[in-house]
Amino acid sequence: MSWQGVTVMDQRIRFIGEYLKGYFLFNELCFQFSVSRKTGYKWVQRYEEQGLDGLNNRSTRPHNCPNGTDAAIIEAIVAARLKHPSWGPKKLLQIISSRYKELPAISTTADILRRQGLIAPQRIRTDNGVPFASNAIARLSTLSVWWIKLGIYPEQIEPGKPQQNGKHERMHRTLKKEATIPPEKDLRAQQRRFDVFRKDYNNDRPHEALDMKTPASLYASSPRTTPKKLEHFDYPSHFEVRRVSRNSGIRWRNEYVPVSSTLSEEYLGFEEAEDGIYNVYFCELLIGI
Repeated sequence: MSWQGVTVMDQRIRFIGEYLKGYFLFNELCFQFSVSRKTGYKWVQRYEEQGLDGLNNRSTRPHNCPNGTDAAIIEAIVAARLKHPSWGPKKLLQIISSRYKELPAISTTADILRRQGLIAPQRIRTDNGVPFASNAIARLSTLSVWWIKLGIYPEQIEPGKPQQNGKHERMHRTLKKEATIPPEKDLRAQQRRFDVFRKDYNNDRPHEALDMKTPASLYASSPRTTPKKLEHFDYPSHFEVRRVSRNSGIRWRNEYVPVSSTLSEEYLGFEEAEDGIYNVYFCELLIGI
């Protein structure tokens, strides 16, 4: 068995191909490719107007950001990485979960999530670096696997095109300029400076992208509840399901097939697309063929 990775462009081309065949209802097709109906219709419209060229990524700038969720999550990660460049994904998970909102003293990530709800968007767009992505299959990292299990799907920009994530790059520039240049003499002083920046950025400073409102004025606790336990994904009955072992592989047709250490002890779903050819899913994300 051999693996073939799937790029964003590959996924869009395959989506259009299946759409043109007309075998599936549109909402079923969108479910298979883990995209919203709005995104699916956008791809179809671009294809009909420009052909395959229309499926390339475009630089976009959001008109609004209802609760600043993406920016707050990325802000937390950037601040943690600046303070602790050696930290790995596990420590960063707790930083992400807590966001940057004033909270009473609480001891665990689970406490925060239970209090605030699942404070996360449906998708998070990031660059291609650690901890968001890796060189593993589908560029999955420990962090992105955790996101997917929470129902948050990672979306990476094209390498070398930071403009595709312009609002985050702009926030990074502001954070570095105002809170790290020059750095403080010790971590405690640096934390105080981050705290001042956080309050100004979220509570005091109006944002043009928010119609000159502050992120804090638009924030609301998430209506999504946080599961007490992350259950394994329930694949459709026609899928073949394999569990990735602790040594990062699966058994397939009496052969051992290496997969990825980031998916150790997780379950993958295999859907036969053609005779002997399977689409491979982790939850609802197509990760290979």
